[in-house]
Amino acid sequence: IFVNIDNNTDFNNLNGATWNYEGSTYDPDTRLFTSNGINDFNYTRSGMQDIIVPQDNYSNITLTGSDTKTSQGNLDVNGDLTISGSAQLNVDTGNDNITFAGNWINTSTNADPFVEGQETVTFDAGATQTITNMNGESFYNLTINKSGGVVNLASGSNVVVSNTLDMTAGNIDISDQNLTITSTGNIVNGSVASYVLTSGNGELIQQNLGAGGRTGAVSYPVGRFTNSYTPLIVDNSSGVADDFGIRVCSNVYEEGGCETGTLVSDLILDRTWFISEGTAGGSSADITFQWNAANEVGSFNRADMNIIHYNGSIWEKLAEGIAASGTGPYMATIPGVNDFSPFTIEDGASPLPVSLVKFEATPKNGKVEVNWVTASEINNDYFIIERGANTSSFEEIGIVEGNGTTNQTMSYDFKDNMPFGGTSYYRLTQVDFDGTSEVFEPVKVTVPLTGQLEAFVYPIPSEGDFINLQLSGFDKSLTAEVKIVDVKGEVVHLEEIFLDKDTGFNQKINFSKQLKAGIYILNVTTPTPVVKRIMIK
Repeated sequence: IFVNIDNNTDFNNLNGATWNYEGSTYDPDTRLFTSNGINDFNYTRSGMQDIIVPQDNYSNITLTGSDTKTSQGNLDVNGDLTISGSAQLNVDTGNDNITFAGNWINTSTNADPFVEGQETVTFDAGATQTITNMNGESFYNLTINKSGGVVNLASGSNVVVSNTLDMTAGNIDISDQNLTITSTGNIVNGSVASYVLTSGNGELIQQNLGAGGRTGAVSYPVGRFTNSYTPLIVDNSSGVADDFGIRVCSNVYEEGGCETGTLVSDLILDRTWFISEGTAGGSSADITFQWNAANEVGSFNRADMNIIHYNGSIWEKLAEGIAASGTGPYMATIPGVNDFSPFTIEDGASPLPVSLVKFEATPKNGKVEVNWVTASEINNDYFIIERGANTSSFEEIGIVEGNGTTNQTMSYDFKDNMPFGGTSYYRLTQVDFDGTSEVFEPVKVTVPLTGQLEAFVYPIPSEGDFINLQLSGFDKSLTAEVKIVDVKGEVVHLEEIFLDKDTGFNQKINFSKQLKAGIYILNVTTPTPVVKRIMIK
């Protein structure tokens, strides 16, 4: 405690010094100077303390020990402000705003480490600053007014603003943390010069949007990078009040992911907006997207666009043939949205590729019914249906004509009248008019054994030295003879094999001599003979 000190006595914390102060109150006539270089001023009392307002500003200030440290006026901090131990910072006593150029470090174990009152905390450095906020304390007013750098949220440091987030200048990067604006708060001055970066999985959340809460257009000033401002506006006035979270990711992927999956590389915006709602159902939100010319991929036509979203299986169109407004940045609005998921905008002339909705194979009465469904098709010529005894080797068993280009859901079916007995696999390949093809994942099916053999031979054509032979259907063990016959009826290969009903038969048949190119007949001589034609190249 300062006692018996003459009025206007000066105290200086010099460059490189550390002042551990344990006083509880101080005489306002005492003049403290702390801006001489880089130094530390620590409030370390195990009890209540007044925070001295220096004649200039603090370098680094730490509040530690325990109990409440109460500000006696506005604080200007050139370095870091740290709340640690079990201390509490209280600025709810009047005009006690905080402006600082360093890092906000709040690791206090106090149940309420920052009593913010109705004061403003301003980040105003020209370099990067960090908020470490381990207890999730809220700010009343938070102002970003930087001449350079960004404000980063440290890992696990979610931030809540209960009144105003003022984006005057500079960006705040939330990374994997959430920045929440409560039902009594709002965001002002968001612009291309100052916005929220969603560089990770964190969301900018605004609470209580809708009837009975915050109505009208609510801006989400967001962007993925410091040079790419792509904000969103949500107006849920017609829906039940709810919390809405927004983040934006680079590019668009067929699987609806954030920067992972199969890239869509033409006639699309290079941004995906992820929108979440706190409680599913009851919303009816008008959503306005905003982007720049640099976000348009390929010969993107702003006069003919589709707003689309990913429903968990496919990209669906919510609005078709719409035109953008604005002259850069550009905007487009979709009204009455009640299903929230990834969103983007595509060129209307080239729909986004979609995934296969369904592909299944079902045994029925000794046959296998193959069914599949597409949500839309682009230049689809035909489908190839293949069957295999395993997931690495398949043979073609049928072709079904496609529907070219269509935005309608299409259903297809194919019946395999002579399936393998036991376990087998079915695979679908889609072929475009230009010959481009896409192979989908195979599905497994099990057909009850019938006692009648079925044969699967690969590769076809063979090089003439061997074939792989898969036999199925037999319900008892037996010995069989494999015979290869040429077109003259001469036997060119003969061997005996054993069919084990428990392990099946899937082996390589090595020919006794190299076979010449041509057509041959494979005979498996069992009580029910199997005959297959094979080709040697």
